[in-house]
Amino acid sequence: MSIAVSAVVLLGVIGWYVLLSASLISINGQIEEATAQAQTLKVEADAVAAYKKTSADLTAKLAVIDQIEKTKIPMTPLLSELNRLTTKDVWVSSLTVTGADFTISYVSVKLNSIAPFFESMKKSEVISSLALDDSSALTPEAANTKKYPFKVTGKIAGYENVSKPGGAAN
Repeated sequence: MSIAVSAVVLLGVIGWYVLLSASLISINGQIEEATAQAQTLKVEADAVAAYKKTSADLTAKLAVIDQIEKTKIPMTPLLSELNRLTTKDVWVSSLTVTGADFTISYVSVKLNSIAPFFESMKKSEVISSLALDDSSALTPEAANTKKYPFKVTGKIAGYENVSKPGGAAN
């Protein structure tokens, strides 16, 4: 009987060993599957992180573009108004615009054309804070050449609070 008991015990141990081996193979397969999934998830997580960084960069760039658009001053209304106001006796010799501020150098062929021209500019809805800056039209040289230069400074109406390039306020 002891051989029979020993054989049963031996068969039980062998069966148990086979069962454990099969379980180990199954567990090893699950570990390999989990490792493959972890690698796939890492690749996907890296792609999501790259997307988030790209998205944040694009959002920042769009914010800069939006700020530029808000501070962009259209020149067409000012140029159209200058064209409308300019007479045959007064013409523009230079125009400088910084932010909403502008300086225009003019030349007039008649001294008595400057005041009416300046008054018509003051009535413009496109121009604000207008000032006559240069009185060089009154010099003897101007009288000899029959060219009376003068400068006008002002702001483009509706954009007085727009920052100048570089961030300084007007």
